[in-house]
Amino acid sequence: ADAKKDISALNEKCLNIDIGSKLHDVDLKNLLADTKLKLSEVSTELSLRVLELAKSVQLREEQEKQHLEDIREMQKKHDVDIQNNSISVRDHVKAKVEKYLDEVTEEKENLSAQLESANAALVEAKKQYEAAELTILSLQENKEGVLLQSSAASTLEIELLQQKTK
Repeated sequence: ADAKKDISALNEKCLNIDIGSKLHDVDLKNLLADTKLKLSEVSTELSLRVLELAKSVQLREEQEKQHLEDIREMQKKHDVDIQNNSISVRDHVKAKVEKYLDEVTEEKENLSAQLESANAALVEAKKQYEAAELTILSLQENKEGVLLQSSAASTLEIELLQQKTK
């Protein structure tokens, strides 16, 4: 009778361990799903930001090219006028063009720096995602070790109870 109670208690312990293990599996799967979702959102957001910055840089470069072409045409017209007028007008236009080119170059460098920063953030997010996956794999391996130890302990308890009943 005591052996039956002990075996019944052991069966209940095994059932509780099995239920706990299944709950732990669900928790790990939920954690993995949440982590993947969050990393996917971050990756998507960063990709969109990188795309926006790239479009902004491209648009700015196209505007810059068009503006430079306009300036060159304007400068050609002014050169004719300057030849007919004075050298001071040419110096004035040249100074304005150089100033504009300096401003455009600075803007281009700022946009390039922002693009590099966004790319670096995207790389970091990918590293964090990989680290999270490795952590989850490690947790799953630890869980399997605990289950094996629990199973071995249950087997040992059953053997001890069987020896007691003999």
